[in-house]
Amino acid sequence: MPRPRTICEPTRSYNLLIPASDLDTVYTLSVKQTKETGRHVTMAEVIRKAVRLYLARNTKKEKL
Repeated sequence: MPRPRTICEPTRSYNLLIPASDLDTVYTLSVKQTKETGRHVTMAEVIRKAVRLYLARNTKKEKL
């Protein structure tokens, strides 16, 4: 059975090397969000959300 599409736009893969303590924190957040929302929240979803928040805070969108 293939994985469900959770991202509805073009994607690219990237391998990420992060400290184990950070990955443990991501795991803890995913478990917490899974319990709060009642649906499975993956570590990848937590990482993607963190990246989106970081980019939104640190990039300025040009007004046309």
